[in-house]
Amino acid sequence: MNLTMIASNDDSKSKYLWKILEECDLFNSKLNNKPIIVREHFFKTIPVKNPKRRLIVISENFKNNDSNILVFENKSKLLKRLDLLTEEVYMVCDIDMYNYFLPYINNLYFIEFKNSTNKLTINNKNFVSNNIIENNDFKMIEYRKEKENVR
Repeated sequence: MNLTMIASNDDSKSKYLWKILEECDLFNSKLNNKPIIVREHFFKTIPVKNPKRRLIVISENFKNNDSNILVFENKSKLLKRLDLLTEEVYMVCDIDMYNYFLPYINNLYFIEFKNSTNKLTINNKNFVSNNIIENNDFKMIEYRKEKENVR
């Protein structure tokens, strides 16, 4: 499994999160060809749905007619499918998904909103970190698993 996660410490700022990803060039043409996993509430906040982008939505109730969108009703069913994939997959996720999928990721882009009361901390034990950008509103840190610890 080759999973890259994009998470933040504040789930309520998902609209702002997409804007940050575009501005930081993380949501560029590179991601157009990579599957992106989101929960239904993140899917609904995507500003522009690119028809070339393959999306995987986790939702018990989401109905879909688009062939580029796969739907899984829960995290465990998705995890079973991810174990079969060899291609790189991106996940834009909330705190619950972060906690569930953290053992399986190789890379993490963590966006810390400075005015948020939520305090999500990253376990640095197996990761090497690198600050990417920081301004008055947020900072983005890239975490990569050390080579010998990559699953």
